[in-house]
Amino acid sequence: MGQQRSPRERCSCSNTNCVERPLTRLFEALGRAVAACPWPFVLVPLLLSAGLGAGFVFLPGLQTNDIEGQFTPTAGPAKAERDFVRRSFPTDDSQRFSAERLPTEGAYAALIAAAKWDGASVLDAPARDEVLRLDGAVRDADYERLCARSDGVCVVANPMLPLLANGSAVPGPPFPGGGAGGGAFLGTALGGVRTDGGGRVEAARAAKLTYYLREDGGEAGESRAWLEAFVRDFPDKLKELRLEAVE
Repeated sequence: MGQQRSPRERCSCSNTNCVERPLTRLFEALGRAVAACPWPFVLVPLLLSAGLGAGFVFLPGLQTNDIEGQFTPTAGPAKAERDFVRRSFPTDDSQRFSAERLPTEGAYAALIAAAKWDGASVLDAPARDEVLRLDGAVRDADYERLCARSDGVCVVANPMLPLLANGSAVPGPPFPGGGAGGGAFLGTALGGVRTDGGGRVEAARAAKLTYYLREDGGEAGESRAWLEAFVRDFPDKLKELRLEAVE
C-alpha cells in the first residue's frame, strides 16, 4: 500500500487529493441537504422549467410566412416600382376588383376539378353538379365576408360557373375568348378543351376555380388567416363531399 499523503501537500500530477477532498465534502453536504429537505430541489427546477417554457405559447404569433420578406432584397428596385404602381393605380378589392390590375399575384385559393374518366367533360352532368357542389363548399360565411368583390358581389371563381348553374354550358362561349369580342378569357379557366366547328366550347376535361380575397385595407390579415385555415381544413371537407365524377 502506498504511503498516505498529507492533506497539506501541494497539488501535483501524483497528488490530486487537494481537488478530491473539497469536492467530496461539497457533494457530501449537498446530499445531506437534499435528504433533509428534498422539496425545494424538486419544485424549483419544475417551476423554473415551466416559467421559461411559457414563452413557447407566443411562438405561433411570431412565426412568419412572408416568403417575399425572407428571400428578396429589402430595398430592391422591383419593390419600389411596385409601390409606385400601388400609389398611381390604387385598387378597391371590396367594390371594383380586377385580377388584371393587381400589382401582386393576389391573395387567392385555387382548385382544379378534373373529370375522372377519359373522354368525360366537367361541363356535362354529373361532373357539372359536382363542380357546383365543390364551389359551394368553398363559399362559406367567412369567404363571403372576405371575398374580392366587383359590383357588390363576389368575383366568380370561373367564368363558366354561371353557365353550369343554369345548364347552358354546352355549347359554351368561344374559346379562348377575350379579345375584341369582350367575352371572358377562358384560356386559364378550362383545360383539355374540345371545340365545335365554330370554335365554341364543346367539352373540357378540367376547370380551374380561383377564389380571390381582399388584400387591401384591414382585411389582409383575415384573408391570410382564411387561406391558412383553407389549406389545413379543406382536404377533410373534400372527403366529406364524396365526389365520384371529378377529382
